[in-house]
Amino acid sequence: MEKIRPLAPEAPVPSETSQPSETPIDDGNITGWESLSELSDAFDPHNWERRSSFVAAETAPLLTEELSSMELSSRPEKRFNVNPSAFPIFRDQVDNITETLNINETLARFVTRTADTVALLSGETDPPSRPSDAVIYLDKSARPVSWLVDEFWQDFSNRPEPPRENFLAIDRIRWFRSVGMDIDGQGNFKSTGEKATFQDFQRSMLEHPVPRSDIARARLALIPGGIATVHAGLSSEQQAELAGFDPLAFQSRQDDEERRAPDLPPWLVDKIFATPTGLEGKKITVIDEVANSGATAEIAKFLVEQAVNDHNTEVVTHVFWKAGYRKSANGEMQMLSSPVWYDHDVNPEAGKGIGDINFKAMRDRFRSDPTIERLNDLYIAPFTGRPLDLAAKEGESTIELQKEIHRMAELYRAGHILPKLPDYYSEEKWEDYCANLGVIFTRDSNVAHSYVNITQSFGTVK
Repeated sequence: MEKIRPLAPEAPVPSETSQPSETPIDDGNITGWESLSELSDAFDPHNWERRSSFVAAETAPLLTEELSSMELSSRPEKRFNVNPSAFPIFRDQVDNITETLNINETLARFVTRTADTVALLSGETDPPSRPSDAVIYLDKSARPVSWLVDEFWQDFSNRPEPPRENFLAIDRIRWFRSVGMDIDGQGNFKSTGEKATFQDFQRSMLEHPVPRSDIARARLALIPGGIATVHAGLSSEQQAELAGFDPLAFQSRQDDEERRAPDLPPWLVDKIFATPTGLEGKKITVIDEVANSGATAEIAKFLVEQAVNDHNTEVVTHVFWKAGYRKSANGEMQMLSSPVWYDHDVNPEAGKGIGDINFKAMRDRFRSDPTIERLNDLYIAPFTGRPLDLAAKEGESTIELQKEIHRMAELYRAGHILPKLPDYYSEEKWEDYCANLGVIFTRDSNVAHSYVNITQSFGTVK
């Protein structure tokens, strides 16, 4: 197989005071293959086989003490004695900005939010709703939600399999700026300090529409087989032209810094839109892990609708985590909590399923492993988060998070997690689960193992 030509060394990033160069960056031809068929490894990003559960390594005991069945029948409230040492990531969940939750309360919230998400995806709500044919998790931080849904799917759904899944990285700051909005790194207008909204995005698009090439890249991320599928339908002349095309050949250093991918050839954009995604006429649910302004999910919905380009397709959004808000001293709404894996103080490269878009990492990855999958990442670069190494060594936080999700499922199935009242999951099924644990629904505060007494005992860590 003809290997790719090596990339030229990256030019140093200029200082903030220097002016960006407007001359094309000589980065070498990143492809240089004779045909895509010569690249190693077949790639189908839409292999929807259910992933096997994550295998938990030996760790601290899941419970603080083992109780006999007789003890549990007489004191059912003692079921909920999860050992926080078994959950070094989840035990740090914070609420009200500074309060660390009790591990029993934390697991109850995550299980409940997962049950609601599964119910929405499967259409098993009350009343029943249309099930989702596909789900798109927003990279960078909704990826752990997909792990929770996969792990708990059989617990909360009668449907055999989760819907087809995809991952799209949608950075609202990048998309705000792409339509000419002058905002800072927090998503606020520089002129007024006000938070930018999706409505502002819509108004700005009237003068600065999103380039059709960008929409084509989003569509390519949804086409089974990606660029390989599109390539197979090209003429020999088009294939030859594509062989010399670098999907990340920036025209200026500023383009590179702003993560503005170059336009695709118009004929390639047309071919991408002529290639079916398999989502036409389907219901697609876009899931964000937590909402700040809600703009990210709405921008994602807009981009997916434009990418699928079919008026019979239904696109809806869902936010996994109930954050809670309060007004801060400066009058802005302040988010009270976010899922424990979303920690701005953690180095993104350390894991937890989170990572910013990194074009250089994609180039380096493709150079060292020239496969169709890696090439596809280059074409859909604006919609791809940092690659995760799921085979990383023990101890890295992404792997540990997966293990803790598996331990959570074990505890739930053994009756040691008491979920909250769900919003969408069947209330009748929830009540049956609680009743089987000996939890009594009553307003009498003298009943030790009433639902209210048990859940109030969780609280926060003092």
